[in-house]
Amino acid sequence: MAMNWEPRAEDSFRKLLLQLDRRIREDHERRAREAAEVHAEAHGLRTVNADAAAVGFVKAAGSYDKPAVKNALRRVGIDPQKYEDFF
Repeated sequence: MAMNWEPRAEDSFRKLLLQLDRRIREDHERRAREAAEVHAEAHGLRTVNADAAAVGFVKAAGSYDKPAVKNALRRVGIDPQKYEDFF
């Protein structure tokens, strides 16, 4: 069952997705949502917050799209170094 997402987390997640090339966006979204929800649940959260959304976005990066994900984070004002351990 899918978790609820805080509005700020959903907004941030959408902005990140829009930074990705359309060819990888849909697949990345599916994997990133799942990873964000798993991360939130593992940390005892009842909803996905903005930090869990960013972690999921990063965790979903395959080796082929890691640079694109890092650039997406930068373009929306998030320091990729903060999430380096999750790549």
